[in-house]
Amino acid sequence: LAELYTRGKGIAPDLREAGNWYQRAAELGDVESQFIIGRLYATGAGVPTNMREAAKWFLRAAEQGHATAAHNIAACYGNGTGVERNAAQAIEWYKKAAANGITASQVQLGKLLSSGEKDAPRDQNLAANLLEGAAATGDREAKMALALLYLQGEGVVRDLPRAEVLLTQAADGGHAGAALQLGHVYFGKFGGDVQKLDKSKAIGWYTKAAEAGNPEAQHILGMAYLNGIDVPVDLAAASSWIEKAAHNDYAPSQFQLGVMFCTGQGVPKDISNAIAWYELAAQLGYPLAQYNLAVMLAKGQGCEPDLNKAHSWFQKAAERGLVAAQNALREFEKDVPR
Repeated sequence: LAELYTRGKGIAPDLREAGNWYQRAAELGDVESQFIIGRLYATGAGVPTNMREAAKWFLRAAEQGHATAAHNIAACYGNGTGVERNAAQAIEWYKKAAANGITASQVQLGKLLSSGEKDAPRDQNLAANLLEGAAATGDREAKMALALLYLQGEGVVRDLPRAEVLLTQAADGGHAGAALQLGHVYFGKFGGDVQKLDKSKAIGWYTKAAEAGNPEAQHILGMAYLNGIDVPVDLAAASSWIEKAAHNDYAPSQFQLGVMFCTGQGVPKDISNAIAWYELAAQLGYPLAQYNLAVMLAKGQGCEPDLNKAHSWFQKAAERGLVAAQNALREFEKDVPR
């Protein structure tokens, strides 16, 4: 009945009514219904979005052997979504899902074990084996992650040509991150044979990654056009790419856009706009933006002076190790006793 309401077979589709019936079936122990009601709570389709409920039902379905639910609850434990973050539980459920053929779980488990992020234990050899298996299925994310291991020589013998092949396959399949890494490879970020470095190829891959929406590539390309690095200076292209990255919440681009609005380089000079971009980058923790914003607030450049806010931003930049901010903070506190 839930499926009929979902698909509208013989009756008008009604996701809310479908959710009610899936809930009833899930409570009676039907594993597929447990998985589906979990997905509905995760997406807010037919029921209010509730990640705690989603995690609960994914766990129940996973405990009954549902492979995709196992992957989903692993992600919940890994991200602390709907449950308290627990790296050991995330790894355990990713292992179970991977053993049941979920390639995405092999990839996520490999990445977790490779990076040691989210308090996961590092195991580069197991990570490489998992990613090799997933990459053999054609998975682009696995190829990208495995290529990074080959570039860094972690869990595998360092092999730049093998990494290049994997990245090219992933990038040709539309993986923007792989295109970015290929740009780095050809630009020489990972070292290798100097004769094989190719700056024009690097720019080409950065462009593909940028066009696919990768903010780091957009920033790199924008800065290349701004400063004439391996391309002719093109201020219009520079401002366009940097602005795209800034709108993608990339703090270095938000800071750079603030600089450009301050100086009028590539965009009309607009101090109030500069302050707005500095503040966005500062809120993301970018110390140079925090420092510049503090200076402008202290001097009242393009805004009303606000010594309290200026002090706060000087302090935050100083805490992040910016020497100029540390020096400015000492002088500021001499002149403006707290």
